Amino acid sequence: MLMSKNKRITNAEIVEEFKPILQEIITESGWAIGPNNKGSVLFTTPLLKKYIPNNGAKSWLNHESFTFSIFYDKKFYLIAKTLPGNNKTRELLYSALSNIKCLKKPKKSHDWINHILHSTSFTMADLASKNKGEIKIMLKKDWSKITAEVNKVEAELLKHKKQLKDLLPHPDTHYVLLRTQNSHLRIIKPVPAIHKLPSAA
Repeated sequence: MLMSKNKRITNAEIVEEFKPILQEIITESGWAIGPNNKGSVLFTTPLLKKYIPNNGAKSWLNHESFTFSIFYDKKFYLIAKTLPGNNKTRELLYSALSNIKCLKKPKKSHDWINHILHSTSFTMADLASKNKGEIKIMLKKDWSKITAEVNKVEAELLKHKKQLKDLLPHPDTHYVLLRTQNSHLRIIKPVPAIHKLPSAA
């Protein structure tokens, strides 16, 4: 394992080392793995993926508005992360999660809003020199608490699924792509389906 090498390693490297095991347990839990992000393991639940619109900042991976994240800082932490992007979505998510008990009260900002939900009872030192099977067993001992927190957040957010659904793009719209001066394609606005651009021959 990376941690057994005689060198200083970063928190991000620790997460990358354990990422395949964590993703395996996340998949076994029936949750959806998020986009790859160095230093954290991103995921969501199928229902939240269905109802929460992806209208986050264009700079953020797949434009997610919300994700669960596991990261390491002396311990492994589970957080519910509201991402920069559409203000209506952010306000709704922040309000919906206001009743969730956190390890630290989240700060409302224009950037990430982190609800820290859980920290593990073990550290990297407890996992040192253990093989994959042993590490997975240790992680799964703590997993019931992680599952409880994920289910709690999902339940709170789904109380607002009608409002969330209203923020999803209408099925009868088509997103116009324009090439900007720096040669990147950018989604600028939805237009009625009747004005869809003709497909290439």
